[in-house]
Amino acid sequence: MIYAGGTLRAGETVDNPNSRVDTLPPLRRQPRTASQGGRSRLPATQPAGDDVRGVNSPQWMKYFQGGKPSPEWLAKMEAVREILTSNGRTLAQGALAWLWARSERTIPIPGFRTVAQVEENCRAMQFGPLTAGQMAEVETLLGR
Repeated sequence: MIYAGGTLRAGETVDNPNSRVDTLPPLRRQPRTASQGGRSRLPATQPAGDDVRGVNSPQWMKYFQGGKPSPEWLAKMEAVREILTSNGRTLAQGALAWLWARSERTIPIPGFRTVAQVEENCRAMQFGPLTAGQMAEVETLLGR
């Protein structure tokens, strides 16, 4: 992600009194799994050599091994999914709740393609941010 002060890598944040820039929330970095109907967003073939998911992936890309999500990462993501979707939230609403819990100064700008997705994102406000306990559990699960 590029911002006014330079470039961020996945997992990095920038804090100053006026703004906060976060990279993607935890579940936005992972592929679809069999539990999501068996459809994967990963290509059927091995990623190109310059693809960050490939065999030459950067050191921070710990959640892909040889172009495929690591089993350890998939297990962590399933556990995080349970927290994000607690209390009746959808996964998208949980991702927004995670962002809101990171900082009071964070204003997420979620993407959407349909009116239904806009409505789902707006309903996230009914749930509010994740609790401090939920955030601590997510951080523990992700090994941070």
